[in-house]
Amino acid sequence: MKAKKLFLVFLFLFVLVFSLSSCAGGEELARIEGAEYTFRLFGGANGISRVDIYRGEEKQESVKPDYRVNEPWLGEDKQDYGFRAFDIDGDGDEDFIIQTNRTEGAERYRCFINKEGSFSLEKKLSALVAPKFVDGTVIVETFDRIEQPTYNNEPPMYELRRDEIVYGFTEHGRFVIKQVNRFSYFSETDIYRYSIYLPDEEGELYSDSDKWIYPEDLEKYGFEPFDENN
Repeated sequence: MKAKKLFLVFLFLFVLVFSLSSCAGGEELARIEGAEYTFRLFGGANGISRVDIYRGEEKQESVKPDYRVNEPWLGEDKQDYGFRAFDIDGDGDEDFIIQTNRTEGAERYRCFINKEGSFSLEKKLSALVAPKFVDGTVIVETFDRIEQPTYNNEPPMYELRRDEIVYGFTEHGRFVIKQVNRFSYFSETDIYRYSIYLPDEEGELYSDSDKWIYPEDLEKYGFEPFDENN
């Protein structure tokens, strides 16, 4: 009987400790001093489970990022567990990102935008692969080889296309494409084209300008020949 009581006591203590640990979101990993806020990060090697946000001594909010990293943060390779605080959307308020995929060329982030002191996940931005954050805009580069139909015994025809997609935020906080800079090579005519696409009132992209460039003139316009391996 006494053994049974001891077992129940230990079971209760175990459940209590486990519950407290779960509520806390794991151990405290780091404290990041931002320009406006102090961010306390909780979790473990597989990611940040909770971010407590303070302005001075006053706690403003707790955010649960809800993700797992593609490789754990181990040993000396902590890098603030992929956390970085800065102004993503250029409105003057401090936002933050958490890196979820560290594979070079395939980086991904959970991006949280600050609106009047409340942080929320920006889903479209968080879905982008290898974004670059530049002064309130986000830039993504893509590369494609587009095969063209040919007849028998004809050499292959294709277009090599590199897009620089510039995203930004509207005055109402919507995340949209602001501009696409497209550099293409057409094998059939051995010529390059540089185009700038802008959104119309409905958000559809149209070509605002096109410049056709012969290979020998690329350097004059500040371009280099395409590398088919990107």
